[in-house]
Amino acid sequence: MHTLRVHAAVMRRLRERSHVSAKPAAAPIETLRDADGCTHIVCDGAACAAVFDDDSFVPSDIASAVSSVGQSFGIDVTALQAFLRHTPLLASGADHKAKRSRFMQHHHQMRRRHAGFMLAAAERHVAALGPAPTGAVSDALVAPYVDAVLRQIFAGERVDGGPLYDGLACHPSSMLELIHHPRLLGKTCRGLDEFSSGFDRSTATEGTASGDIDDAAATQVLLAYVLMGRGPLIGALSAFMHDLLLTPRPAAQLAGLLDDMSASRLFQLTAPVNFTGRTATAERHIAGVLMRPGDRLLLMLPFANADMQSAPSGAGMAFGNGPHTCAGAALSLEMAGAYLVALRRHATGWDWSGIEPQAVVPGVFQHYS
Repeated sequence: MHTLRVHAAVMRRLRERSHVSAKPAAAPIETLRDADGCTHIVCDGAACAAVFDDDSFVPSDIASAVSSVGQSFGIDVTALQAFLRHTPLLASGADHKAKRSRFMQHHHQMRRRHAGFMLAAAERHVAALGPAPTGAVSDALVAPYVDAVLRQIFAGERVDGGPLYDGLACHPSSMLELIHHPRLLGKTCRGLDEFSSGFDRSTATEGTASGDIDDAAATQVLLAYVLMGRGPLIGALSAFMHDLLLTPRPAAQLAGLLDDMSASRLFQLTAPVNFTGRTATAERHIAGVLMRPGDRLLLMLPFANADMQSAPSGAGMAFGNGPHTCAGAALSLEMAGAYLVALRRHATGWDWSGIEPQAVVPGVFQHYS
């Protein structure tokens, strides 16, 4: 019953947000407490920042949830458990710092090796849409670009990295959603097994981006780009494009908007990750609310962003905050920035009439169907 109450409260809030904004919540924290547990729904920007900065609030135990679902439905989750052990998302303290550093090292090495390729990929994709693009926003305008870039990153690691990426990316959802969908969990775990086996058998591309990162760690970094990064990135760009489509502007006004838009501002507006979880391990007072050990928190990032609109420009809470800023933020910002460059060159002259909007599917992250 408690889980259903929390789900209803979260969905109520998510249905209130638009493609590129969320109104500040009336209450900074909504507490749902009953005999089955206590969950605090945190919408206040300063409160979310305080939680991110306090290591007594630990990430939600997704690994245990995945293990439980696997046991209940007879799914082999070994490969997914291996991934969860490597990702910084579920770590805290020194362990989080070390894992995050590994991800950042891989990204910086990959950037040096493939300087400029994201700009080229964005230009090819947007130019190929022509002066009158057709198709659905997410499926035709956004996802092919994101997949082209991530596929090239995979190909930069292994000679046959492109086909390995194709097999993994065909899964329609993010790892962040999987504990809610046992059927998808099974499909993804099978895909992970195939990817890991193929990666182990494949030949490293000459001068790979991994550098000092061993193959096992490099595998997990690449998996994170798909299982944790692909969906939210497509969601952010799709939300931005929906706003452009559904709020028609004269060409000069659109050009000005695109000229002024930065990748950080785009993510501040779209905040594609709707919420992230924490569990209290010590007694704390946040925004005047008592948090007891064992209490669960849901940090509602779009509403935290809305609460921080007067703060200095930046990504706000879209990527977390402080030491828990997402390790994939730099990659996402670079990919979004390249996409904006291509839009500035081409989109102001588009005929938008053939582009179709898609329905928002609220969940852990904002995506479109």
